Amino acid sequence: MTVLTVSGHDSRLLRLDDPAPLNLQDVGIGPIPNSRLWIGHIGKHNRISVIASIDGGAMHVSIAHSQRYPTWDEILAVRSWAFPEETEVVMVLARRSEYVNVHNNCFHLWESACGREGR
Repeated sequence: MTVLTVSGHDSRLLRLDDPAPLNLQDVGIGPIPNSRLWIGHIGKHNRISVIASIDGGAMHVSIAHSQRYPTWDEILAVRSWAFPEETEVVMVLARRSEYVNVHNNCFHLWESACGREGR
């Protein structure tokens, strides 16, 4: 099924088929509908996971670490891998009334619906 994201990208052509950074391994279908999951191990007991999906017409990528927040370098590596270079990507801090976070050490990257012109 072809899904066009808000910036007009065909979801099948997003960069997620390129080799993944951070020793991430594609484990297939993610825990939410129309998603893919990657898991990587950093050391003996630390795990990093990435879930990518098209949510509300926009590319949504979450990155989580088992023991701490993902570092800025880890976030940038996933952003560079998952989104085309020209795509504006945002990390949203939701309203308190709409805040949902299943994993304590997780950040969410979203394809911007407005891009640079909407600022």
